[in-house]
Amino acid sequence: MENKKIILRFKGGLGNQLFIYSFYLYLKSKVKTEILIDKSSAYSKLLGGNPFNEKFQIDKIDKNLKYSKVSLFSGFIGKFLRFMIKNSTFLQKIFGINYIKSDNYKNIVKEIRNSNYKNYYIDGYFQSNFLANFGKNFIKKKINKFKKKIKNNKIILCYTFYGNDSIKEKIRIIIKNNNEKKILIVSKKPKEFINWLGNKKLKVSDCNFIKDPFKKLSILSNFKKYIINESTFHYWIVKLSQYDSLKVIEKKSKLFKLL
Repeated sequence: MENKKIILRFKGGLGNQLFIYSFYLYLKSKVKTEILIDKSSAYSKLLGGNPFNEKFQIDKIDKNLKYSKVSLFSGFIGKFLRFMIKNSTFLQKIFGINYIKSDNYKNIVKEIRNSNYKNYYIDGYFQSNFLANFGKNFIKKKINKFKKKIKNNKIILCYTFYGNDSIKEKIRIIIKNNNEKKILIVSKKPKEFINWLGNKKLKVSDCNFIKDPFKKLSILSNFKKYIINESTFHYWIVKLSQYDSLKVIEKKSKLFKLL
């Protein structure tokens, strides 16, 4: 195990990065080998990469991460290489790297322990309640520096701006049953979202204007009640809160049912 090297790829926005980071903490507790972070390939804008302009954020809460010196699979060419190598055991042998494309954290640990490869590249989102719970307390401590006292008798409605009329009606009913004066909107396009709902009495939360995602996450996790849809960032708001979630809108995945 000591001679093996693991490269873990980070990708997506902060919500997904926190799942991957929780897996990193879990993996570090299970294997005695070097774990390097690929923080470049998913966030490179070369040749059309990173269309959503996402940024690697985990270095703000963990200064002790070790990074891969070589930027593997960067840009459009890297995307093509990843597609080829991760789907071909023959190419993995040629490149001398075991490309693990899985979210099954238990199987990944077994594969690293039992495989003869010396180099491992792990690519997954790891959206697991077990892993989130594993990393939750550590992440909570790290975001304490962003804490701010707030009046938390409000209900936060976090919603990405999309949905059909049936979803709109569900949200309207929840708002009606929970006192619209207590509800604050958090959305990428809050005014458009309010217009979509057709309720001019709703107010926009100041959190919409916070640029630092960790500061935003920390403040939002102080509230007591939430109305959220299935966004990984919204998931972590509720996961890091000491209070109970009010409601999860949209089709509930297994992950969100456990919140």
